[in-house]
Parts: sequence; structure tokens; C-alpha cells
Amino acid sequence: MKNMNLSEVMDAVRISIADDMPSIRYNLDSSCFEESEEEGNYLSLPDSEMIGLSDMMEDFADNQTDPSLKEALLKAMKNESSYEETCCALGVIDDWNSYLEETIMRAAIDWANVNQFHVIDDRKAKRS
Repeated sequence: MKNMNLSEVMDAVRISIADDMPSIRYNLDSSCFEESEEEGNYLSLPDSEMIGLSDMMEDFADNQTDPSLKEALLKAMKNESSYEETCCALGVIDDWNSYLEETIMRAAIDWANVNQFHVIDDRKAKRS
């Protein structure tokens, strides 16, 4: 089982779920993440649909205790950038980012486990 740093997988998943970013996959031959549309020995990463980004936005909104906040967030679900702008304007951007990071981390770990990689949590080491 090959080792893989959690921060590296999370960075790749962040790119993969961004609507305006090119396709990124894991190249098994060179053991790295790269932009590629070519056929070959690649593993696809979870995208916003696989992660359920729209479901996440709805869940985050539904968990708000203030009805006006909940309503504003549900209206902003048209697209991710509008949602983030609304979260920022409403003062809940830090909560949204924490919620999103937790989901990205779970998706990264699930992806690595399914593809038989051993995940090393290197995030504390990177912050130091």
C-alpha cells in the first residue's frame, strides 16, 4: 500500500470540485496529481457532484438557527461563488469554510482508502 499525504489529496480534491478548474486526476505511472483529459493509467478524483456540494450547501443552510439566515443561504445556492459571497456577507464564512474543509477531508480519505493508499495526516506539520 502506497503512502499519500492527506494535504496533497485534499488540495487535489479542492481543485477537482471547483467548477472553473481543469480536470485533475492521479497518474498511477508518475505517482502524482495532474491536469489531464487523456486516456491512460489515471484515477479520477471526486468532483462537486460526487461530493454532493449542492447537498452540502443545503445542509449547511438547514442547520442555521436564524430563519432569515437560512432563507438567504438557500436562495444563494444557485452557484458556489454566490453562496460563498452570501456566507461572507452574513458573517458565516468561517463556519462554511470549516464545514467544507471537513467534507473535503472525508472525501480525500475515502478516495485514498478506496484506491488502496495509506493516508498520512501531514496537516499539522505543514502549519508549523
